Amino acid sequence: MNNLCKYFSIIAFLGNSLIVSSQEYTVKNFAKADNDQSAVTNKRIDLSGQICAIVKVLAADSIVKVDGNIIGDIQRKGSYTWIYLTDGTNRIDLHFNKHLSLSVSFPDYGINKVESQKTYILRLSEKADALHSTGKMANDPVLAKSKLEEGKKYFDGKGVEKDLKKAAQLFQEASDLGNAHATYLLGYCYEYGLGIDKSLEQASFLYEKAANEGNSPAMNSIGTCYQYGTGIQKNISKAFEWFSKAAEKGSLQAMCNLANCYENGLGVNKDITKAVEWYAKAAAKESPRGLFNYGWKLYYGKGIGKDTKQGRMLIEKAAEKGDANAQDFLGENLLKGEDGFEQDENAGFQWILKAANQNQTNSIGLLGACYLLGIGTEKDVQKGFYYSLKAAEGGNPPGQHNAAYCYYKGIGTNHNFIEAFKWCEKAAYNNWIESIKMLGLFYEDGVGVERNMRQAIIWYQKGADMGDDDCKRRIKNLKMQYSW
Repeated sequence: MNNLCKYFSIIAFLGNSLIVSSQEYTVKNFAKADNDQSAVTNKRIDLSGQICAIVKVLAADSIVKVDGNIIGDIQRKGSYTWIYLTDGTNRIDLHFNKHLSLSVSFPDYGINKVESQKTYILRLSEKADALHSTGKMANDPVLAKSKLEEGKKYFDGKGVEKDLKKAAQLFQEASDLGNAHATYLLGYCYEYGLGIDKSLEQASFLYEKAANEGNSPAMNSIGTCYQYGTGIQKNISKAFEWFSKAAEKGSLQAMCNLANCYENGLGVNKDITKAVEWYAKAAAKESPRGLFNYGWKLYYGKGIGKDTKQGRMLIEKAAEKGDANAQDFLGENLLKGEDGFEQDENAGFQWILKAANQNQTNSIGLLGACYLLGIGTEKDVQKGFYYSLKAAEGGNPPGQHNAAYCYYKGIGTNHNFIEAFKWCEKAAYNNWIESIKMLGLFYEDGVGVERNMRQAIIWYQKGADMGDDDCKRRIKNLKMQYSW
């Protein structure tokens, strides 16, 4: 009898083990990826001569077999498994290495059938039923915390030699043991390719997993992913929802992101009062971004009573704490002596130098101008051209204009009329008045482009409409010389 009891105990133990290890997936979402041209650029042809559809499956476990109208072998690419299907397919059966098989009927998710040349994204997540939620014997909070802390040491290089690959591996192990913050950090590694192959899709997947487990940094990160469509389909409403949740849990970045949503009507109706409230909450907790934005609102009286003294104090505090936008604001106004600032070129230069070192594009452009003209520093036209071009490449209109002028005049670089025209045109399309005027001149004289009086008049007219007297004079002279 005792042996029989032992036998059944062993069976019961093995049965529980099997239940725990038989993890299941469920479909998180299934949607057409309208901007993904993979089915065309990486095409396969089915037996009827049509281009296949592609279903990209995002799941941590390996897919070992797929049943359905598939064409050729499945392919593992980054975090996705690519499955080529014939036009009209409406279901597939997925078989995994460690998880139970899963049947996916496409109509259940609003897609009656896949279409030729189209790409679809199928996201899977762990099935969180009662059995699994109570039976995750693999979860070990103490061990998970230990691996997380060890991973942080390797990530930061504190007490050990920095090793991002080892850090990512430890974050993965801690995540597998149920630590939500490790899952967030693993997502961060995937987002930036730190110690692991970069995958924005896997990053967003892990961020949302950690967010659903209550991790506030992950809530903010998945909100950002939804805001910009990073590794996931853009959804401003979901971005707002996640920012709201993270802000309520005390995330300073999320407070500022939520304020930005209210300020610009992203996923919610515009409400400048609420925007100011959230910036103020972030500022009260010493957030550099919160300090700058709340200070800026006070300085100009936007959504709150104007208080230039208090506003400037908060902006200066944000700048001291390293906020690049605050540094740029102080630097530009000190250089120019505008908006109530007494001109101080030396101090202004130092602030824009700090902001430029953080890749603040406007400050990079200002830095170029300072070096070109010797404002707040010694004149250095090579540095002036370098920073002007860097700002131009970052989309900064004054930087584009200055780069064009340098190429045109051969300042800090060789003469290059074609490059001069290219950057001048970009700045002109960004409504930079000096470039609009210069572009008219380039068309008039044939600099870097074929001479074209019609185009010259068009650009001079645009400048004239913006109130530029020189453009008015030039267009008047051209119209006297030419008539069509």
